[in-house]
Formats: sequence, C-alpha cells, structure tokens
Amino acid sequence: MPLFELRNRIDELDKCKRYVVYCHAGSHNSVAILVLTQNQFDVLSLEGGTRDWAHEINSVE
Repeated sequence: MPLFELRNRIDELDKCKRYVVYCHAGSHNSVAILVLTQNQFDVLSLEGGTRDWAHEINSVE
C-alpha cells in the first residue's frame, strides 16, 4: 500500500497480522511505522529498502 494512501486505507488492514514496511531507499519507513504503531499494528521495517536487495543477493552468491 503506498504511503500516501495509508491513513485513508488503514481500515483495510488486519490488526491480528504482522506487517513489513518497506520502500525503495528505506527513508519513508519511519512515517509508515509511526502511523501503524499509533493504530496498534505489529510492524517490522525492512532496513535499507528494496534498492539494496540486488546488492545483498549478489554478495551472497
């Protein structure tokens, strides 16, 4: 769910589930985490964002 839609669509989420918050660079995660935790959701953050995935996968091989 895009960050700009989160507040308007928060009722679509299930509070019994854990959510992983991510973005391209990891910089918008803190805003999403704040919104979700204020609404009693269980939230984890993907450190570094999706831009680092390819680098991490290639360094493991």
